[in-house]
Amino acid sequence: MRRNNFSDDDSIGIRQKSFDIAVIMNFLFLNIIYAGAAFFVRNIIFTQIVNSPTRKLGNEIIALYRHNDAGVLWNMFQSNHDALEAMSFLAVAVVAFIVIMNSAKMHQSLISALAFFTSGIILHIIDRTMYGYVIDYIKLGIFPSLPMFNIADIMIIAGILGVINSAMSRKWAQ
Repeated sequence: MRRNNFSDDDSIGIRQKSFDIAVIMNFLFLNIIYAGAAFFVRNIIFTQIVNSPTRKLGNEIIALYRHNDAGVLWNMFQSNHDALEAMSFLAVAVVAFIVIMNSAKMHQSLISALAFFTSGIILHIIDRTMYGYVIDYIKLGIFPSLPMFNIADIMIIAGILGVINSAMSRKWAQ
């Protein structure tokens, strides 16, 4: 009779590694889906407004028109394009590292929130690489003091709120 060379501890370790890989693949897949969907929607909007920067769609509640944002946080830090790109890549790398190192402990809602966050950053990287700046195109007329933003900004904020929600619900559950 032939014996298996693996112990129960080895089997558990293999299952844990498989689970870790599945979590990491899920995170990458969500990034592709979120960024791809947002990129698709953005391109639909772009066909209406980017080719005509003076064209304005919408009404006094919400309007779509082009605004070039060379910096972050509504034109802050606009003088150093390379530093912005480096910070963006670093943020994506740090979040990916956190997911890889903590995949066994992460809840699906946290992984989704982090994927939203990194997808928004990736979309900004794509804009900065293609155009040299981020194109903002959404203006809420009901909040006139609110600066213009885009879908990537929404994804970043939603990701941050999702991480906060995940942290708070975890504290409340304990």
